[in-house]
Amino acid sequence: MARRRMFSLDVVDTDKFLDMPSSTQALYFHLGMHADDDGFVSSPKRIAKTVNCSEDDLKLLIAKKYLIPFESGVVAISDWKINNWIRADRKQSTRYKYEKSLLDINNYVYTLTTEKQPSVNQVSTECHTEDSIGKDSIGKDSIGKDSIGKDSIGKDSIGKDSIDKEPGEVKKKKAPEETINSTINSYTDNPELRQALDDFIEMRKRMKKPPTIKALKLCLKKLDNLAIDDFIKIKIVNQSVVCCWLDFFELRNNKSYTKNKELPF
Repeated sequence: MARRRMFSLDVVDTDKFLDMPSSTQALYFHLGMHADDDGFVSSPKRIAKTVNCSEDDLKLLIAKKYLIPFESGVVAISDWKINNWIRADRKQSTRYKYEKSLLDINNYVYTLTTEKQPSVNQVSTECHTEDSIGKDSIGKDSIGKDSIGKDSIGKDSIGKDSIDKEPGEVKKKKAPEETINSTINSYTDNPELRQALDDFIEMRKRMKKPPTIKALKLCLKKLDNLAIDDFIKIKIVNQSVVCCWLDFFELRNNKSYTKNKELPF
């Protein structure tokens, strides 16, 4: 992890930031100094206590959307990509892979992904147990004329849909919307190659030429044609990041290239 951090005036020199108490502002800077290279802080409560800030300061930063909290206790600094840019060859990827997978990047700002997990209420159609289909629910009162009449045993109540479904079956959900992150995740399981591709996307965004999902797929198809080995693919992607290229190209001096040699630039 880098020992130096930066803070952008676009973030800290605004009325929204300066209207916060000085202790809250100070906590923001301390959290920024303790964050890993992807902007994740593992122990925000401990840091707040160490620097004599209160838990209310932490809650205010979350309420103002300067921090994104997770159930694991980890927080992400929303404006991390605005404050800091770390070269791909010096960056150490965060170990909080799951939390990072829940985030999107919009205008260099972390936001929670729109692909929400199903809530408890949405999955409440569990199989009925003896408590719900026991003697109390199937007694004289429940098996009377009113409860089992034409209306209750009609085509609508005992139709094809209700017979075919297994108990507890939930309605089919629409396929999640495809995103840049999901495209990269489906392309490779190699964490180093994923990180290199994330850096490539970030570089293109900073050049104000972010790729569409279709364009990214074409780039990945070309990457497959250039190399079949993940090691070489990582080098090709990093080459484009360093040279600020919008596409992937064959490695420079590739004829003399081996795994024991670094890129010739």
